[in-house]
Amino acid sequence: QLKQGIGLRSYGQKDPVYAYTSEGFEMFDAMVDEIREQTVRRLFTMQVNAGPLSRVQLAKPIEPKGESANTFSRSEKKVGRNDPCPCGSGKKYKACCYGKNE
Repeated sequence: QLKQGIGLRSYGQKDPVYAYTSEGFEMFDAMVDEIREQTVRRLFTMQVNAGPLSRVQLAKPIEPKGESANTFSRSEKKVGRNDPCPCGSGKKYKACCYGKNE
C-alpha cells in the first residue's frame, strides 16, 4: 500500500523519500495505537477462572522446592591480575601464568 502511493507523489512535486518516511511513520504510529487498544481490550475482557482456596492453602507458607542454595566459598585467596605470580618468577600474574591456569 505504501509503495504504490509514493510513486504518484513525485508527480505532485513532493520528495518521494520524505513522503515515504512520513507516511511510514504514520502507519507505524497507527499500528502501535492499535496494539495498545487491543491489549487494553483483552485485559479488561479477560476472565480468570480460579476456584476458591481452602483455609489450608491460604495458611500454608510457600516453601522452596529442591535443595537450598549453597554459598560458594574459596579455600585460597584469589590471585589478582597485578599481584606477584604464585609460581615465584617475580613477574606480575597477568604477564606470567594468567592464561595458563584457565
